Amino acid sequence: MAIINDGFGSASKLVGTEQADLINGFDLNDVIEAAGGNDSIFAGDGNDTVAGGNGNDFIDGGVGNDNLSGNGDNDTINDFFGNNILQGFSGDDTLTAGAGNDVFIGGLGSDRMTGGGGADIFDFRLAFGGTDQDIVTDFVAGTDKITGLAFNNINIDFASVANDSLAATSSASIVYSRSTGSLFLNTNRSASGFGGFGKIATFQGNPNISGRDFIPLEL
Repeated sequence: MAIINDGFGSASKLVGTEQADLINGFDLNDVIEAAGGNDSIFAGDGNDTVAGGNGNDFIDGGVGNDNLSGNGDNDTINDFFGNNILQGFSGDDTLTAGAGNDVFIGGLGSDRMTGGGGADIFDFRLAFGGTDQDIVTDFVAGTDKITGLAFNNINIDFASVANDSLAATSSASIVYSRSTGSLFLNTNRSASGFGGFGKIATFQGNPNISGRDFIPLEL
């Protein structure tokens, strides 16, 4: 294992190796690039940018408004302080935040996302259904938002239905099943099935999601 430290708090960029690194960022606004290996990254205080690279990484953002990304494989990303961006990219990732207003981009794979307090945004721009289905553990309807799905700035083609069977024949392209907390992409509308997509996420606790909980994707 390679151990990489910010030393006396003087470094602003830390670069890992292809090994399983332990990287400590301490108190500056650090840029950390971990490269390969199963890394443990502690960004410390400051507004940090972390890229985990390949490998099953553990990333802790510390205090500050951070941008944390896991990249490949199955990553665990925690950031309990500040307003943060947590990105899993590929792999089955676990993304957990605290009381801030955070943005979650699970990416490919089956991800588990916990917003904590605050008004959080869950971005499903890379959600394609099938075997890749995300879990959102604590969505608060009316406070948190969903984005990344195809609709324009004015209208969302959304329906809330009683169960999954009704979702498969809904005429809407984005369908929420109240009985299971499941969100579907339904590209073939009222025809049977979901047109090659299907369930993209489960919202635990079956929150009362409506069209007002969706916002356009801002690139």
